[in-house]
Amino acid sequence: MLLNGHQLIGHLDGSISAPPTAITQNRKAIPNPKYQIWFSQDQFIQQAMMAAVDITVAPTVATSATAQKAWELLHTFYANMTE
Repeated sequence: MLLNGHQLIGHLDGSISAPPTAITQNRKAIPNPKYQIWFSQDQFIQQAMMAAVDITVAPTVATSATAQKAWELLHTFYANMTE
């Protein structure tokens, strides 16, 4: 509900992908402000996931490059537990 309410679910399903880290402005590469926002949101989501999982699974989330990757790994982990 939190991710839907803040329109962030796309970080998990891949519909919100990372923008370029830098953009060109006046023929100079500068940090992309859109990337900074995306990164902050992605980190927020990963932190929320870490708070919601067992401590034995938390490193899976903490070491993932993105919230989407963490989500995929958690899905695989929990799917394998039910087999």
